[in-house]
Amino acid sequence: MTATTTAAALRLLAAAAAVTGATGESPAGHGGTDAATAATTAPPHPVVAVATGPSDWNMGYTHTEAEAGISWYTHMWKIFPGGVPQNWGIGMPGTWLHGTDVSFKDACACNPRGWPNNPAVSKDGGNGCCNPDGSGNLTHRNGCSFLYETIEGGPQDDERWRTMANVGCFAYTGGTGVFLTGGNGHPDTSPANQHPCDEIAFVSVSNKMIMQPNGASFAANGMLGVGYLNTPLGKVRKDDARSFWTLVFDKENFSGPLGWYLPEWFGGRDRSAADPETCPPAEAGRAGTGCGSHPDPSWYKLSQALRDLGSPGVGMNNDQVAMEWNHGMTYQQVRKRAFGAIYI
Repeated sequence: MTATTTAAALRLLAAAAAVTGATGESPAGHGGTDAATAATTAPPHPVVAVATGPSDWNMGYTHTEAEAGISWYTHMWKIFPGGVPQNWGIGMPGTWLHGTDVSFKDACACNPRGWPNNPAVSKDGGNGCCNPDGSGNLTHRNGCSFLYETIEGGPQDDERWRTMANVGCFAYTGGTGVFLTGGNGHPDTSPANQHPCDEIAFVSVSNKMIMQPNGASFAANGMLGVGYLNTPLGKVRKDDARSFWTLVFDKENFSGPLGWYLPEWFGGRDRSAADPETCPPAEAGRAGTGCGSHPDPSWYKLSQALRDLGSPGVGMNNDQVAMEWNHGMTYQQVRKRAFGAIYI
């Protein structure tokens, strides 16, 4: 690096600190800089914060499926020891688990008149995923199946491991117990998006390792064994053929089940298609994926017959292992030219 580029980099960093309001502590105990110093260190061009956009750090993994479940080992480590940078979002790095042997030939996975299929509702990469081909079969992108329902989870930036499951094309998302992680278009604390008590997602079973609402915490870095296994835990009778997906951990001081997802949870469908007249008053007209917001009663009726992760005989597949970076921030210096701003 030359002296010129080094000086430019230092000016850029100084300007970034000014943008974020950061101050330094001098040896004499005086924080920040005075006007005279600022005048001599200010860059000749303004610096702006720029969003990096979403990205996935894929691990080169292809596809695995099994009727009994899927397990793996992951490394628990603190991504940002000094705390997560402001305006950064780390998703659910780890896995995206789907059901096997679920056909969408007769009904799309999501509401054809809602998100993500309908571009009039939202511009999205999934627009048109419900459109049939020339023979009338929903084979394009397998009928939005990649959004139908998933079990997600993994190590987070604060060295916690979280689990989350979505159903009804993200109409509902739930983690531990009745803890809500938010739904499409709703913040986590939105009263309009709280789950009713009869729609609990995850049932804790261990009294040795508690699965807290914000995830299981770890005191040190190391390897963690994780599995979602189809077990009898939760079955209410001998002939109960439904699928109960149990979360198990294997680590230095604990090996065993933490809890399971209720099969009834996976029976949820995209209620944005429901007839508004049949929606509960508290949900009628809800924005985004709200009940009756994009009515298609015919599809909604057909969707009730779709198999799901709670149905008998449905296995599990995993088609991706990645770290999901929803968004980040960086800083760029703006140099104005005759034809507009140029970012460097």
